[in-house]
Amino acid sequence: MSKPTTVAKDWLQEHLPKSFKMMSETISAEQLATFSEEMTELKARLDTQQEGNMKLKEDYDAEKVKNSDLAQKVTDLETTKNDLSTKLADTEKERNTYKEFYDEKANLGNKLPGADASDSAAKNKGELAKDHPMSILLSKAKN
Repeated sequence: MSKPTTVAKDWLQEHLPKSFKMMSETISAEQLATFSEEMTELKARLDTQQEGNMKLKEDYDAEKVKNSDLAQKVTDLETTKNDLSTKLADTEKERNTYKEFYDEKANLGNKLPGADASDSAAKNKGELAKDHPMSILLSKAKN
């Protein structure tokens, strides 16, 4: 991306007409040529710096846009986090309701007696209860 360069003499004549006229009348042609070369180098460095500044400004603007996008994403994620936290709290509340019900029923089971109607003395001897389906089949088979 090269810019057209102007000779320092022409640039000085254009931008500093009074000073250039006085300078060109006071100093020799050799000194004016040296000054022109130095001014051309200075102009080239200033142009390069200007291009660098423009690039930095473009980078800065791009980073501002990225920052804005990331800030929006953070806001969206915070909203999602809050929604999920609310859902989690609701789910835990519902779970605790069912857990209390389950624990209550489980504790009732602990209060039941050790033996119930199906636990008979015949069962302990290795015999089947009279109303057991297998016992009924065996009694029919014996008859």
